[in-house]
Amino acid sequence: MEQKEPQPPSQEEADARPQGNIVGQKFQADDEKAALLNYVWPAREAFDANVGRKAIDDYIQGVGLHPSWLWTTTHVNSKDGLHQYRLEFGQPGRRRPVPFPTVNVYFEINTSATPTRARFVVEDYNSVYKTEEAYVREEWLQLVGESKMKAIETRALLMKVKVMAADPEKPCDEEDEDSETRD
Repeated sequence: MEQKEPQPPSQEEADARPQGNIVGQKFQADDEKAALLNYVWPAREAFDANVGRKAIDDYIQGVGLHPSWLWTTTHVNSKDGLHQYRLEFGQPGRRRPVPFPTVNVYFEINTSATPTRARFVVEDYNSVYKTEEAYVREEWLQLVGESKMKAIETRALLMKVKVMAADPEKPCDEEDEDSETRD
């Protein structure tokens, strides 16, 4: 089988590529993940909280998460060209229509930079990722969600042990008579 050397794009192909800062601009590339690293964020002149939210949503849709992942994007703060957003991810199911636990990803879009830059932090991770160097990965969301579930289960177990230590004669499965009135 004969291999062809990659050819540089023709002038017509280069001219046909989208230019400038267009919100939600889609890139044509063989590797969609590589295209995410070149995502063009909206320019300062065209930017407001809703434009930023739409740009982030378009970016996340390009990541290729499994359709069971849902998210909400909330504008948190804007100051001096820095726009902060919180994305809350979850996977609802038949038994849990409200996703639990949820995983937060925090985005910051810097419109004072030329071109506009964005970066993000995944909850429980210490690293700040630049969107031109990394993209949100489904594995990260899974790991943080599993970590939260383990923490919740561990806390529940510790609370049960604490109750047993306080009153060793009382069975763990018995409900307090006052528990319904406290809620």
